[in-house]
Amino acid sequence: MSAPDVPYGFEPDEQIPKDQAAEVERDLLQSAFLTTLGSDSPAANRVLKYLAGYCRQVSGTFVAGQPDTSAFYEGRRDVFLKILQFLEMDDRELLARARNEALKGREVM
Repeated sequence: MSAPDVPYGFEPDEQIPKDQAAEVERDLLQSAFLTTLGSDSPAANRVLKYLAGYCRQVSGTFVAGQPDTSAFYEGRRDVFLKILQFLEMDDRELLARARNEALKGREVM
């Protein structure tokens, strides 16, 4: 059994003050996102590329004459934007990582 996540500055058995609980939880969640997707590894880049496509980050969310579908796609995009926010990444950095990954794929070994 692994130890529970404990934010920096707190002992494992120490109670987190209620007024800090939301901020501490956000910090732990951000740390988890950064650990999982924050590196410039091929696996992290593959997942981000897939999510960017699935969440319509580049292709847009509007579907003419289909407001329900547009709203559904906008919900997907909102989730991806939240992931980028946790990763402290913007569209330019995401595109740069995708471009670098594509270039790595062209290298001859």
